[in-house]
Amino acid sequence: MRRYCRNCGHEITDDDKFCHNCGKRIDKSERFTDTGIQAERNSAARTTAGKPAAASSNRSENSVKYVQVDTRTGKIVKNSNAKSSSDSMMQGLTIAFVAIAVVIVMAAGSMFISGYMKENITAGSDAESDSAVDVSSAEPTQDNSISSEEEVNTVPTELQADYLKSRIKGKWSANLPYKSMSLPVTFTFDDAGNCSCMIKALFITKQFDGNYTINDGGQCTVTLSGLDEYMSEGNSIAGSMQFISDDEVNFTVGNNKLTLTRME
Repeated sequence: MRRYCRNCGHEITDDDKFCHNCGKRIDKSERFTDTGIQAERNSAARTTAGKPAAASSNRSENSVKYVQVDTRTGKIVKNSNAKSSSDSMMQGLTIAFVAIAVVIVMAAGSMFISGYMKENITAGSDAESDSAVDVSSAEPTQDNSISSEEEVNTVPTELQADYLKSRIKGKWSANLPYKSMSLPVTFTFDDAGNCSCMIKALFITKQFDGNYTINDGGQCTVTLSGLDEYMSEGNSIAGSMQFISDDEVNFTVGNNKLTLTRME
């Protein structure tokens, strides 16, 4: 058998002490069965028909003011969805602060991006102008200096022409091949490229003057005017000069090797 609340007519159980709908305390003597609730409804309808509309409206206003009551403890349960005015105010302030912060961040980001782009454009134009100046003026000079250094560093110091000229300066004795014999000769060199050769034998005493050149690496050419009288190859002796020591030099001419010994 179903039972209902006398106050609002909501269905209840035998264990309920308060109505789930209106919160009214339930006494066992006041509980309606399904038959009793129908009779109560009929009586209420007759009463309402005889009363003015204002009373009916007052009943309706009273009937909608429901609260939720815990049936085991008898305490009114607060509506978790209801929010106080202070909570609503805090929520509104929070939303306003967040909106203001977003606007500030966007404005700062826009200023930063525009400043960064402007700086890069200016730096790029400056770099292009600097590079144009470097290409037109600085680079050719730098390339020339590098190539000159490489050429100087390619040949060791002891094989450079200026160094060899300083070592060959002085008087040197040697035996010059002549026909089937060799003639004792004396070579004299200075450090400016001038030289002479004196042949002194039993019946021959003759001096030839000329010049010489030494290239990096030791390639040497000695040219003496009139030497072609005694040399079938002409008046020039060309070969490779190699210092054995400060007082001895090997001068290789073709298959022949002249050994020059320092005299002074």
